[in-house]
Amino acid sequence: MANFRASFRDPTAQNPPNVSSSGSGGVCMMRNTWRDEQHPSFINFISSFLNTNSFRLNFVPIAPDFIFNCGGL
Repeated sequence: MANFRASFRDPTAQNPPNVSSSGSGGVCMMRNTWRDEQHPSFINFISSFLNTNSFRLNFVPIAPDFIFNCGGL
């Protein structure tokens, strides 16, 4: 699926997180190389799902594919 890389747009840029005043939520850090191997609609789905559940999605150059931090934003 590497041919989809050129058309990928960062979903967090067009869907800024809704941060609640209660301080709940967290962040999901996703590895850049894993993201680049996925179809853009799948990344958009993940971003929307996390946003709905008060999580932010960040792309970082880390070793694991995903890291969830539930300690807050």
